[in-house]
Amino acid sequence: QQRVAIARALMQQAKVILADEPIASLDPESARIVMDTLRDINQNDGITVVVTLHQVDYALRYCERIVALR
Repeated sequence: QQRVAIARALMQQAKVILADEPIASLDPESARIVMDTLRDINQNDGITVVVTLHQVDYALRYCERIVALR
């Protein structure tokens, strides 16, 4: 479902992708694929990607900027 939503945003030529918990309830391999895809979209296509995550390790691994909330 996450990959379909990403594809839909790309088809609509979005300038910004907002992803609310895109890897929630995914197995580690699927989570990696989704996060790799979002990173590639950001780096290769220049599209801003904003994600909310509860997994700090993924945020540290994939995100250039992090805002933490308590």
